[in-house]
Amino acid sequence: MSDREILVDVSPGEVRAAILDDGWLDQILIDRLGQPRLLEATVLAPVTQSRRDLGAVFLDLGAQDGYLDKFRGPPPTQGESLIVQVTAEAHRAKAARVTVDPVLSGALLDLTPTRPGHAVARAITAKTERARLRDALARVVPETMGALVHAHARDCDSDALETEAKALLDRWSRIQEQANEPRASRGFRVLDPAPDALVRARRIAPDALVREGRDGSLFREHDIDDALIRAMDRRARLPGGGVLVIDEAEALVAIDVDAGGDRTATDNPSGFANQVALEVGRQIRLRRLAGLILIDFPRIGGEAAKRLLTNALELALARDAEAVTIHGWTRGGLLELTRTRREPSLLEILGDVDGVTPFNATTQALEALRRVRRETSGIARPRLLCPSPVKLALEGPLRPALDAVESSLGGPLPLDARDGTNAIEITGDQGE
Repeated sequence: MSDREILVDVSPGEVRAAILDDGWLDQILIDRLGQPRLLEATVLAPVTQSRRDLGAVFLDLGAQDGYLDKFRGPPPTQGESLIVQVTAEAHRAKAARVTVDPVLSGALLDLTPTRPGHAVARAITAKTERARLRDALARVVPETMGALVHAHARDCDSDALETEAKALLDRWSRIQEQANEPRASRGFRVLDPAPDALVRARRIAPDALVREGRDGSLFREHDIDDALIRAMDRRARLPGGGVLVIDEAEALVAIDVDAGGDRTATDNPSGFANQVALEVGRQIRLRRLAGLILIDFPRIGGEAAKRLLTNALELALARDAEAVTIHGWTRGGLLELTRTRREPSLLEILGDVDGVTPFNATTQALEALRRVRRETSGIARPRLLCPSPVKLALEGPLRPALDAVESSLGGPLPLDARDGTNAIEITGDQGE
């Protein structure tokens, strides 16, 4: 039985999927109103600029720019539209990265319609099983296209594999048909949307048990809300009393390991290094830390502890969905690694960049709507008292979510701004 579990929360304006590993929050995936996700979406994008000197092409992705640095044949011209897939969201001043070689992912396999070659995950080592899966692909996927069978498809039914391959081929056909449709405007269009939070969570933890709840009740039951508050804090506690101090800067992420009063650090340096590696790996996944990451490990245990930390961290990050490279120790004694950046960090999505409160106004507003749905039973004519930024978010980009709550209440939900406090309160007349 898998030690992982997926908790899905559906609430007005937001769907969240929490992946628990042995009871601990390991990752959180979020779909949020007003923040359309383009990562892994296949789109039709007009070329805005073709730079031969840079070997790069810039494209219009609607609300953001796209950047293509690899293409076959002559570079496309300005105004030409390309079918591309977004491989990394825009980050700060950097444009979103795209590719002309999309990957259509399913539960059992990935289809690469523009790149030939049938393959089976290396984790499937039995020759007979690899041959069986390759034969199943060959019966369905043309030689001009490619496919990769996932590791967890081992021993799957051949018919199921072929059925999914056919579905992915049909999906690619629909993408091409939409791209070729005559339109008055040849502007940016989404041809195949990004996978939702549950699909992404199942891909990360395919064997996990899935439980679904509404309006935050399931998350509260499993203390997910408290875990998210802790994930906004730059300090993460280690089981023995030590602390990780995590600072996200524009150029890099710094993780300082403070042994504090943890006796394990001096009595069992190797055990302490293993404990640090497990928690660092979890924090990297949970907080979506990416780019250059530097870890300052206490100078205890000598080279043996450093080697164990490196090896243990490799194991802790082995099933990370993003590519991680551990480069080794710098001359200054820091462990250096890089993790592919494809989307904003958890702090950038949920947090308050000014540090006034743990969460930004959008995050607070969506939680306020969940509270209204949970806590207004028996309250006639409820009102929501909230800080001005929360009120502005609810009356602006989150208005459809507020409308859904008002519909469920059977009447309007007045919003009263409260300046000078970050508290959110629900008031109203007590019903009979």
